[in-house]
Amino acid sequence: PAVDLAGTRLYCVHGSPRSVREDVLATTPDHELEAWTRHLEFDVLACGHTHVSMVRRLAGRWVVNVGSAGQPFAAPYAGEGSPVILPFFEYAIVRGGRGGPSVELRRVPAERAVVERATRDSRMPHAEAWLAQWRW
Repeated sequence: PAVDLAGTRLYCVHGSPRSVREDVLATTPDHELEAWTRHLEFDVLACGHTHVSMVRRLAGRWVVNVGSAGQPFAAPYAGEGSPVILPFFEYAIVRGGRGGPSVELRRVPAERAVVERATRDSRMPHAEAWLAQWRW
């Protein structure tokens, strides 16, 4: 069910309402997205999975991809090669209220030295390859 934000119904999914691995993109045709959401009660649909922020309107409702707080991609990843990671932390602010919902995308610059140090200190496998994907 949707979460109530001061009268705004916020429905959250990872990918699409149908699958955690399905993308909701700016280019997803309206008729497809309407079919996926026809049975849902929401004013704002918040998605993720693609690591690419986006806001669009759909039949008087909002659809937002919140981006990624840790790895925002330059474009949706098609599964070939490596994604390009942008040097930002992205998120969305969704508000409800008398005037209806509002959606605001935010982006905060990542500090290269901090990201590099934290990555190396984490001892994650393939840290250098992952850092090479960032576009500073």
